[in-house]
Amino acid sequence: MQSLTELISQEVFIAIKNAQNKALLPDLETGPIPIERPQNPAHGDFACSLPLKLAKQMNMNPIEIADIITKVLSVDGVIGYAEPVLPGFINLFVNNNWILDQIDVLRQNPEEYFSQDIGEGELVQIEYVSANPTGRLHIAHARGAILGSTLANLIKVGWLQYPSRILFK
Repeated sequence: MQSLTELISQEVFIAIKNAQNKALLPDLETGPIPIERPQNPAHGDFACSLPLKLAKQMNMNPIEIADIITKVLSVDGVIGYAEPVLPGFINLFVNNNWILDQIDVLRQNPEEYFSQDIGEGELVQIEYVSANPTGRLHIAHARGAILGSTLANLIKVGWLQYPSRILFK
């Protein structure tokens, strides 16, 4: 199963290839498609800066490249809305219906959904209870233990290995 950023990157790649097939963009290699989380949530769920990188190579204005990609981009799958913004970014919003569909997939096949190969064989360390040994314990310590333990169990069911240790100071 692909990660959300991989799915979005694939959609942008398909849009670029479609634009090249329609002769809207020059037929050049794009290289890896950078998909990042914007600092400001108003700028979308994800952002793509590829038009800025392609501008010199394609001898085009970055905002023009972004505009062409967003016009060709499919917005009925994982991407619900895309907008070109200056100087040449593409703000991408995840389709709410796609998210609801993922919840249905999860409910129907929970074992398969959490059996992903993302980061397979990687070792992660989760520290989730960090109580001050000289201070008082309070409810936030219990909350941290519950959330951390749940996260560790989800990761263990999924795909990553982690050493389960309790550290005493």
